[in-house]
Amino acid sequence: MKKLLIALVLSSAALAGCDTDTPKPVAMQYVNALKSGQYEQAITYMHFNNAAEEDCSELRSYLADRYRKSIEVNGGIKDITIQSEKIVEKGSRVDIVERTIYKNGVEADYVMHFVKVDGVWMIDTNY
Repeated sequence: MKKLLIALVLSSAALAGCDTDTPKPVAMQYVNALKSGQYEQAITYMHFNNAAEEDCSELRSYLADRYRKSIEVNGGIKDITIQSEKIVEKGSRVDIVERTIYKNGVEADYVMHFVKVDGVWMIDTNY
C-alpha cells in the first residue's frame, strides 16, 4: 500500500510538470483522418470564423473534394508526421508543421495554424 501511494505521488508530480495546453492531439486526429481517407472528418477540426452555416457546409464539401483529389494525384498518403510546434500566443495560438509523404515519393511540409475556440483547439482557416 505504501509503495502504491509513493508511486501515485511521483506520477502526480511528473504529470504536473507536463504542458497539456497544446493542440498536438487535435493535429494528430486531423492527420490520422487524412491518412485514412476520412476527409469530411478531418475538416471537422477546422474553424471557419464568422461564416454562415450554409457557407460552411459548402466550403466543407469543397475542401473534402479538394483533399481527395490532391491526395489521389499523389497516389495516396504513405505517412504524416508532426515536425514542430511553435507557440504564437500562449494558450490561444499555436503553429504546427506537419510533413506529408505521399506514396509516389513526394514530400511536402504544411503549416497548421491553431486557435483556441471556446476552450477547444481548432485549425484556423482565416489565418
